[in-house]
Amino acid sequence: MDNDLMVLNSIKLQDPFVSLFNKPDKIINSLSANMEAEGYDDAHPLVVWGVDPETNILVDGHCRFEAAKQAGIDEVPVKVCMFNDENEAIEYAIRNQVDRRNLTEAELLRCIEELDKRKKQGERTDIATDVAAGRSSSQTAEIVGTNRGKVEKARKVIEKGDKKTKEKIESGELTINKAYNDIKDKEKSKTEKRQDRINGDVRDIIKDTKKAADKAMALLPHPYLSSNMQQVLDEVKNTLVDAVTKLQSLLEAE
Repeated sequence: MDNDLMVLNSIKLQDPFVSLFNKPDKIINSLSANMEAEGYDDAHPLVVWGVDPETNILVDGHCRFEAAKQAGIDEVPVKVCMFNDENEAIEYAIRNQVDRRNLTEAELLRCIEELDKRKKQGERTDIATDVAAGRSSSQTAEIVGTNRGKVEKARKVIEKGDKKTKEKIESGELTINKAYNDIKDKEKSKTEKRQDRINGDVRDIIKDTKKAADKAMALLPHPYLSSNMQQVLDEVKNTLVDAVTKLQSLLEAE
């Protein structure tokens, strides 16, 4: 396959491409040593996005780029692609990596987050149905080389995971599945505590309402003999109104 030659320093490194995938020193050093001994292998060109005649952004081959730089190679073989937009270029970069190897947990999380950022403009995400959400998960799973369930767990971690959790995934200390389960356990604990509080409030409301009803019932045998009948009825009314208000608040909080 014929490739173009391009001056290494003319190739632009730019996010998100430069930060999507890990660049282990061990791999870069090994590639660099091989390049020093054998030269750059034309069978593995860098893939650049020819945005315009003066701008070529590196899309795929960041380890090879760093290795060539370390080996003192000035010109490298490149494959110039003309993508329609950055979304297309990112999907290309991800698919290329997935075709060669399994992504790490950290890379998988980064790729899913980057793909999710790039929903079509104007797309209504606030009214997405379960079917649409499932379709989105399946499409993303196909791109990143995993299953729909893993994508949905990763999205939960992206949305609910704290900084420490994400740092542990980056370092390899924590898997996406374990982070997801930890988040679900915390949410369950919060829900149970909230339910206990609601149950306590409901019990208080029932108790207050029963007291008011008992007062009202005490008037029934001699309703016209009670000088403070109106006062008691007002108390009953206020208690019932307050009970209804509290119940509505509890329902709205659900």
